[in-house]
Amino acid sequence: MKSPFYLNVNGKYGLGAYEKPDFPTLSDLLAHMDRLGIWQTVAYHSNARDLHPVFGNRFLLEDMEKTPGAKERVIPAFAANPAMLVGKGEMEHLVSHLADGTVGVVVLFPVTNRFRFVEYRRVFDRIKAYRPVIMMDVTEMTSEDLEDLAAIAPQYPELNFVLKQVMWWQYSRVFDLLHRAENIFCDISWLHTRDAIRFIREDVSYQRLIFGIGYKSHAAAAIAGLSHARIPQEEKDAAAYDNFVSLLPDSVRSKVMANRKSIDDQINNRFWKALIAEKPLEDVLVIDAHTHIGPFARSWYIPENEIGDQIATLKQDMARYGIDKIVSQPETALFGQPIEGNRMVEAAIDDRERFQGNLVFNPIYSELYTEALLDEFFKGGYYCGFKLCPEYLGMPIELPNYQLVWDYANKHHMHILFHSWEGNCATAKQIAAIARNYPDATFIIGHTGGGTEGRRESEAIAQDPQYANCVFEFCGTFTTDICWEDSFQKIDYRRVVFGTDTVVHEISWELGRLLSLDVPEEWIKEILGNNMQKILDKTVLPK
Repeated sequence: MKSPFYLNVNGKYGLGAYEKPDFPTLSDLLAHMDRLGIWQTVAYHSNARDLHPVFGNRFLLEDMEKTPGAKERVIPAFAANPAMLVGKGEMEHLVSHLADGTVGVVVLFPVTNRFRFVEYRRVFDRIKAYRPVIMMDVTEMTSEDLEDLAAIAPQYPELNFVLKQVMWWQYSRVFDLLHRAENIFCDISWLHTRDAIRFIREDVSYQRLIFGIGYKSHAAAAIAGLSHARIPQEEKDAAAYDNFVSLLPDSVRSKVMANRKSIDDQINNRFWKALIAEKPLEDVLVIDAHTHIGPFARSWYIPENEIGDQIATLKQDMARYGIDKIVSQPETALFGQPIEGNRMVEAAIDDRERFQGNLVFNPIYSELYTEALLDEFFKGGYYCGFKLCPEYLGMPIELPNYQLVWDYANKHHMHILFHSWEGNCATAKQIAAIARNYPDATFIIGHTGGGTEGRRESEAIAQDPQYANCVFEFCGTFTTDICWEDSFQKIDYRRVVFGTDTVVHEISWELGRLLSLDVPEEWIKEILGNNMQKILDKTVLPK
């Protein structure tokens, strides 16, 4: 369930040098907080990172004075770097605001400001008496910096260090750091992997979880992920608010607590309201078009790797969220034996109405696949399409190894789900170039191309009639700050299918991200299942 109070630690606004901002003004940031039902936020001005700490810090205080309501809602975060130790009056500016209780949070940008984390020790020596919270985005920390943090944090017990915006490929490193120093904390904004919150709670402590939201494009994903985390409600409430507030210096904490307020969100669709109340979706078809079954390596922390246990978990998930059908691909074939890996999962499925699968085709072993073998698989009633992972395998889709897939899918009006990303093996543009030659097949561009470049390619593809058989899939599209509300100006919502990437991704996080978009409820309804069902209905399986 939703917690009564939230405090976001990831507030950033202002016209910076390196990207167009989610929030040009402080008012824009607060309006987004209003929409999500978050009253208070830590915030810094992007110029404190990109231009100069003192200048950006000043801009922040000026904006707080002139923005209605900001002084009650914004916890200012001042930037700092080692160069301020020699800049005239610069460290004194920071220290004076720490001393008078104006500021209780310091934010660091080692990578952008071109300092090693170890160089900040002299900064910490100057400010440790005021006990500010020290925060860094994990992307501002190199591998060497993270190792330095593990060594340095215990040397400064007066300080608490919060690593922000941690996603799956950094999760294992941060999980390890939480074990190595008691004054390191992790914000949950990007924790989209299954049970990540529960693992930290059970293996470290729920008190080390700090609430934050990610990009504006994430909408209320973090709220949904926390509300469905498999931990006690009082611990969710602590993660949403109290854990961070307890770290603040006394003078700052008292002001923050005095201004605490609970507000309702402004997300106006029935699906979101059901999800946040922990009720399954009703009166709507829900198809998860992108799931996995099988064991995982590559730094994933997954509670169940046995196939039978995963299927049982997925059945529980389907009941919990109101999912009618999932379409999965065997991990045992994606990264294991190409033919037997497909058979292994197929043999374990006991419900072929609600469970369907994409047959994994590994182009490295293309000679093992024949049309007769494909007929055998697709006659079995479980497989309904193909899954390709070219980027992981280093096999560009222009290779002749894939020809059987194109021909077979076109012949049977079948879909092909791609792991698409920026690279040189299966970009959105590469997929579209193949798709136009096989108009009776449906080419599902997984993750809608991946990051920002892939999203832009997908938007262009969606507007070109020669690529009418290209469809765009939802899961993993959070790695770009491009909002789906903007992409829907170029991509027809009827060409978008819902997927979660479970069992490795947390369904509530991905589902919450979709259901909290600021788009018409009818669009969400189609994306949840109807669009994928139309693709499945076109398929003509061999008899």
